[in-house]
Amino acid sequence: MCRQSRILFRRRAEHTVDNNVGFNLVTFAMEKLLGTSATSHYDDGQNLAILARRIPIDMRTNTSAALMLTNRQLAQHMRVLYAVTDDNETLITGSPSEPIVSEGAKTAMSHTGFDVVNALGGILKSPGISVGERGEMMAELLLILASDAATVEAKGKFSIPTFFEHLLTDSSWNVLKGTSASRGAKEFHAGTFQHTFKNSYGNFNHIIKVHNNVLESKSWYRHLSRRAGISARFGERGIDGAFPITINGTKIAPDNISCLVFQIKAVEAMQRPSKLVFDKMDDPVLGTDDSDDTDSTSAKPVIRLVFSLRSHEKDVIVMKYTDDYDNELLTWDIFVLFSSLRAVKKNPKAWQTVLDMASSEGKMYGSNVTLMGMDPGAGIGDNFWPNWVTTGKKTTEDGSEAKAKASSKGKGRAK
Repeated sequence: MCRQSRILFRRRAEHTVDNNVGFNLVTFAMEKLLGTSATSHYDDGQNLAILARRIPIDMRTNTSAALMLTNRQLAQHMRVLYAVTDDNETLITGSPSEPIVSEGAKTAMSHTGFDVVNALGGILKSPGISVGERGEMMAELLLILASDAATVEAKGKFSIPTFFEHLLTDSSWNVLKGTSASRGAKEFHAGTFQHTFKNSYGNFNHIIKVHNNVLESKSWYRHLSRRAGISARFGERGIDGAFPITINGTKIAPDNISCLVFQIKAVEAMQRPSKLVFDKMDDPVLGTDDSDDTDSTSAKPVIRLVFSLRSHEKDVIVMKYTDDYDNELLTWDIFVLFSSLRAVKKNPKAWQTVLDMASSEGKMYGSNVTLMGMDPGAGIGDNFWPNWVTTGKKTTEDGSEAKAKASSKGKGRAK
């Protein structure tokens, strides 16, 4: 890990003869990140520094308060300055991938008194934080927590079944582990989820934002060695993020690498799984395999998740299709509900509050119909079209459809 971080840690590892150098370097990284050796209580700035080394957190210096917060992160908490505008008012900053620093942040989170959900809530209220619209930060943090729990008794890597045991509630894990593949089960003679992935491993202690094509096979090996998961660029087709996994054992080789990919949805309309959402993942997933293996009797198993954070269902739903697909893919398509997540079950009210904050950017109207009418055309809900006569089906603010009272079958018309 030290070789993939700044020279400060590399040199310390190379010139230290202490047998506990690994442990000491993680502690050193944690203290450098926090700006102190005291770990009994973290302030808001330290909480931000910790979580920014686990998940991507974008900071915008569009106000004086945001600029002050960013400058403190640069000066005290190892955030990196990439660029500055000519007027010195806009800073482009980030927390780059440094596995040893992320391991230090993981250690900081394990200390008694650190409340991860409250820490995230405080960050979302901080000036200049780009919240997002779909609950991306929250979903990525839940993946990190599952990874942390799955590696308690291991050194970095975790088995895929163990990861899902910690990601999901007991009842949802019991549903998933015995299921057959959503696609390709018959063609490739695949077993159950637990059997197929029993010797598969993942290894990430942080998630980073990437700015080009996510699913390039060459990057899989690099990200796996850096212990990094991937958060996709804005507008990436079909997926919001991914992390590489091995198929059989821990060997990192082209024929032994597959992936877990995910999408995040935070709208009331997504109560039940949609086949179309999973179909959109086909092309990106197919593009990850550049091996020369043309054996039609085998395929790399892929896990595809859709997090539906506003669904009121209880347990995960593993898709089963009646359509005839070609035999190019072997996938488990899993619809993951808010209530099926183990961390959420432990403190549902706190996580619900954070979800409302983490998916609120751009929803400045609240439930105020008058404000919606003052911004015509800004949304697809009928309240954004105050001078339009609606017939047939009525559309709500979140884009879902409801039956309108009008009985006319004609199209809408302007008054």
